[in-house]
Amino acid sequence: MTPDPGLRAYVMRSAAVCMAGLVANQAIGQLGGALIARRLASPVLYGELSLLLQLVSMAALGVGLGLDGALVYDVATGRPNMAGSLAATRNGMLALAALPVLLCVAAAPLAAAGYGIPGLAGALRIGALALFPQAALNAATALQSGLRRFSGQMALTVAATTLMVGGRLLAVPLLLRGASPGWVALGGGAGIAIVAAVGLALGARLVPGGRKGRPGGPSAGWAGEIPRMLRYGWPLWAGNLLKSFQQSYLVVVAGALGPAAAGFVANDVALIGWPFLVTWAFRLVAVPLVAAASDPAERRARASLCFRLNHLALFPVVAALCLWPHDLLAAIYGGRLAAAAGALPLLAVGVYGSSVGRLATDALAGANRTRSSLPIMLVSSLPLLAGAPFAASRGILWLGALYAVGWLASGAYALVLLQRVGLGVHVVPAFIEPAAPTALAVPLAVWAGRGGGVWAGAAAALVFAAGTLWVYRRDAWRPAAPPARRVAGAAARGPAA
Repeated sequence: MTPDPGLRAYVMRSAAVCMAGLVANQAIGQLGGALIARRLASPVLYGELSLLLQLVSMAALGVGLGLDGALVYDVATGRPNMAGSLAATRNGMLALAALPVLLCVAAAPLAAAGYGIPGLAGALRIGALALFPQAALNAATALQSGLRRFSGQMALTVAATTLMVGGRLLAVPLLLRGASPGWVALGGGAGIAIVAAVGLALGARLVPGGRKGRPGGPSAGWAGEIPRMLRYGWPLWAGNLLKSFQQSYLVVVAGALGPAAAGFVANDVALIGWPFLVTWAFRLVAVPLVAAASDPAERRARASLCFRLNHLALFPVVAALCLWPHDLLAAIYGGRLAAAAGALPLLAVGVYGSSVGRLATDALAGANRTRSSLPIMLVSSLPLLAGAPFAASRGILWLGALYAVGWLASGAYALVLLQRVGLGVHVVPAFIEPAAPTALAVPLAVWAGRGGGVWAGAAAALVFAAGTLWVYRRDAWRPAAPPARRVAGAAARGPAA
C-alpha cells in the first residue's frame, strides 16, 4: 500500500514542528543553566545544585509508569471514553508520582553520605516535590500528542521549560542567602505547574466530555481505567528507563580511567544528543500516526514512511560525525578536548542503531504491542551493562564499541520482530534509498576537504540536495492495486480455464 502523498507531507511537517520545538527546548535549558552558573559565584555551590537537579531528573523517569503513553494510544485510536482516559492519566500520574518522591526522601541520607554533602539530604527532599507538576505536564503533552496537535505539544513543552528556568532563576537569591538548593528545583517545579494546569484545562476542551467531572459523567469511573492503561504503558516506561541510563552510564564508567576520560566521553555524548533529536521528532509523530490506522497494510506503510523520512534526515548527520569527529569536537570544545575523538564515530553508529530500535518500539506501540517492544531495549542494554566494567580498562574506544554493538543488535532484532508481528518495514524505501543522497555526496565532500576546493564542496551540496529531493518526492512502495492496463487485459482474456 502506498502512503498518501499528503500524509508524507504531513509527517515531514509535523516532524519539523517537533524538531523546532525540541531544539528550542534544549537551547532554553542550556541558556538557563548558563545564567544560573553566572549568578552563582561559587563553583562548589553550582556543582551541588547541578548534582541535585541531575538526581531529580533521574527520579522523574519513574513518574507515571507509562500512563501517558497509554493516553496517547487511547486518544489516537478514538477510544469512546477518552474523558475517562484523560482523568485516569491525570489523577493516576499525580498519585503515582508519590512513588519516586518517597524514594528520593528515603534515599536522601544515603545520597548525602555517598557524595559527602550533608545538605544534599534536605535539598533532595524539597526538590523531589517538583515531580508532581512534572507528572501533570506529562499528561497534558500526551493528550496533545494523541490528538496529533504537535504544535500544541511543543508549545507546552517550550513554555514549561521557559517558566521552569524562570522559576529557578527567581529562587537563586534564596540559595545565595544560605537556603537549600532544593528551593531552586522547587521554583522550577512551580513554573512547570502553571503550564501543566493551563495545558490540562485547555486540553479538556478538546476531549468529548472532558470538562464534565460530575458523578456519572464521561470521566466517572476513571480509576477502573488505570489497570488497563498500565498494562499497555508499563513496557514503554521500562524500555525508556533502560534507554535513558546508557549515556550517563558511559560517562560514569569512563571515570574509572580518570577525570579526563570522563570529560572526553561526556563531550562525545553531548554531541550525539543532536542527532538523537532527529529521531525523537519522528518518534513523537509515529505512535499516533500508526495507531490511527486500522488496516494492517496501512500501519505497515505508515511505519515504513516514518523510517524513510527519519533516515533521510539522520544519515547525513551520522556520516558527518563518523567522518569528521576531530574537526567537530575541536570546533566546539577546542583542540585539547578533541584529542580523544575516536569514540565519537562508534557512538554515532550506535545512534543510528538506536533510531531503528526506538522507531520500531513506537510502531509496535501504535499497533498495541507494547510488550513486544521491551526486549528491544533489553538487547540494547546487555552488551554495555555486561562488558563496560571489563572494557573500561582497555580504553574509551571499547566503551564506544559496546554502545554501538548493543544498539545495532537491538535494531536488527527490532526489524525481525516487526516482521514477525506483521509490521515488517519495506527495506528498500525505508533504508537503502534514504542512504543514497549521503552515499553519493560523501566522496565529493571528502575530496573537497582534501584539496578539491570550493567546486567539489558545491558539487557535494548539489548532489545531496538533488538526491534528497528525489527520495522525498518518490513514491517507492508498490501500489495497492494493479495497473489499469493489466486489469483491462485480464478482463479481455476472460476467466482462466
